[in-house]
Amino acid sequence: MSAASFPRAAADAAYRAVLAGMWIAARDLSPARRRLARTGLIATGIGVEYAKSPSSFREMFDQKEPQPDEPQEFKPDKRQSATLAIGIGLAVTTMIARRRLEKRWMKQLEHSGHRHPAGALALRMVPVEFGIQLLLRAADRLKPTPDDESRALPSRDGT
Repeated sequence: MSAASFPRAAADAAYRAVLAGMWIAARDLSPARRRLARTGLIATGIGVEYAKSPSSFREMFDQKEPQPDEPQEFKPDKRQSATLAIGIGLAVTTMIARRRLEKRWMKQLEHSGHRHPAGALALRMVPVEFGIQLLLRAADRLKPTPDDESRALPSRDGT
């Protein structure tokens, strides 16, 4: 990651970690308050994502359907497929590991008779979530893209 992009990735990871911690902490609330808190978190997340990049947010909803006369070209590349498989594997592995750790810590907190186990779990999970999100941002930053010459995959003819 370049020096300019690391602070942005760290801030994004921190923001996502705090949202995840708040989502977990909402478990201590009554069902109605929990739903209200989580709805507020979703609305906040959408607002922050829009504030970060309004143009890309608009593009997400203004996508054009491909015309039938446009050629649909798909050439699977082994390296791109491997990168995609590694990315999916990393995401699934982190999701499973996060959930196992969450269950284990929650069980320990409940067994020890903690007054607010979900709040304590949220405080424990925020640094873990921050690390995971930062790792995923770094992995996303390293994947090859066609418009970035420094990370683009070479073509089959060697250029």
